[in-house]
Amino acid sequence: MTRARVLAGFVTTINATNDMNVGIVTATSGTISGNLNVAGVLTYEDVTNIDSIGIVTARNNLDVQGSSTFTGAAQFNGGIKDAGGSLGVSGYVLKTDGADIDWVDPTTVNGLQGVQGIQGIQGTQGTQGITGTQGTTGTQGTTGTQGTQGIQGIQGTQGIQGTTGTQGTTGTTGGTGTQGTTGTQGIQGILGTQGTTGATGSASLTNNADNRVITGGSGTNLNGESNLTFNGSHLALTGKASANISSLGNKSASFAIDLGTANNFSMTLTGSLTLNNPSNITAGQSGVIFITQDGTGGRTVAFGSYWSFVDGTAPTITATASAKSALYYVCRTTTDIFVTSTLNVS
Repeated sequence: MTRARVLAGFVTTINATNDMNVGIVTATSGTISGNLNVAGVLTYEDVTNIDSIGIVTARNNLDVQGSSTFTGAAQFNGGIKDAGGSLGVSGYVLKTDGADIDWVDPTTVNGLQGVQGIQGIQGTQGTQGITGTQGTTGTQGTTGTQGTQGIQGIQGTQGIQGTTGTQGTTGTTGGTGTQGTTGTQGIQGILGTQGTTGATGSASLTNNADNRVITGGSGTNLNGESNLTFNGSHLALTGKASANISSLGNKSASFAIDLGTANNFSMTLTGSLTLNNPSNITAGQSGVIFITQDGTGGRTVAFGSYWSFVDGTAPTITATASAKSALYYVCRTTTDIFVTSTLNVS
């Protein structure tokens, strides 16, 4: 077929069974059932789908109305506009809220938290240092010379031995005498009279009554205490009673209280202290232990196994310098001491 110019409107249908070589083809529509090979540039507008094995170039704009999928890399030599039509500025990044894409300053965007790095493997243990050589043994000191032995004393002369006397003659043995008769026993002597009772001492007892405890007074005077009675099983006191406070001084490191010496104790912490199990515990004994921090403070107190606390938790002694705390105790048994506390007393 020879080259010709075909204008839309003049030719309704072109059917060709062989190759057709023409110049410019202008048509309102067309259908190609096979492949269309273009050696030059194919320019077209308002295309629904593009399937290209080469490069697709959009001269002005690429307007994607729906969603797009890029299975390979996408290269943009010009700018990319966001939903507001802005090209952004240098250093900005694209951010999406699920509906639009906008250029934003990256310093105002919180990035996703990175995944946690892999934990490094544990380092190998270093080799043990070489043991130093043992120092040489010092030489032994010189032995001092032996002192001079004193001279032996002069032995005295032996005395002269006396002469042996002559032996007397042996006398004759006498005959055995007859045994005499047993004499009668004498009568028992008369029992003496009982001595007189000594005079009563000068001690006196005043204010006595049943079950009153007797206390000493001035001189030889005794007094029955009306406020203190004992009936053999119960000791009763009307009024007040007090027990001394035994000062244990400065304490640190570890220490065990001797409960046989007092009921109440006081101490000042000059270092952290472990209060070990006390000695000489009596079931039913009770008292208080006053603990004061020194001027430095920060001292801690740990306890032995005999000390028992509410919920099994020992109190934390107030660590402030010069702070005062108190531990109140009751010995339930000889190996179990109940303790409560008052802390930070001022």
